[in-house]
Amino acid sequence: CVFAASLWQTVGQPMILFLAGLQTVPLEILDAATIDGASGRKRFFLITIPLMKDVFVVVIATLTVVAVRVYDIVVGLTNGGPNNATQMLSTYMYAQTFQYSNVGTGTAIACIMVLMMTVVIVPYVIFTAKED
Repeated sequence: CVFAASLWQTVGQPMILFLAGLQTVPLEILDAATIDGASGRKRFFLITIPLMKDVFVVVIATLTVVAVRVYDIVVGLTNGGPNNATQMLSTYMYAQTFQYSNVGTGTAIACIMVLMMTVVIVPYVIFTAKED
């Protein structure tokens, strides 16, 4: 239930990004591949996907950050769930910091979350900042 609600909330942005990426693929290249005898599947996997590499990087980076900071859906639907079954890092951090007054534990969890997001964001920034 939490997964379905989270999916419903976050599926729109990647769809728009992929649609924009598909519209940037040059039709001349796809036409040339068709003339050379490439099937639709080969054109998709060997031409379209490699040309959309930048879009995939952006979508994966943003979805990873969204997945790490998911808080509102879990709290709104289950509040951590029965016996902490749907507890996420963000909800666990909030509970430790504000409900149990374990500020040190909450801060440690927040630092781990920042490190996890940094592992994704730094390569993303390097990838998008480089000049082709």
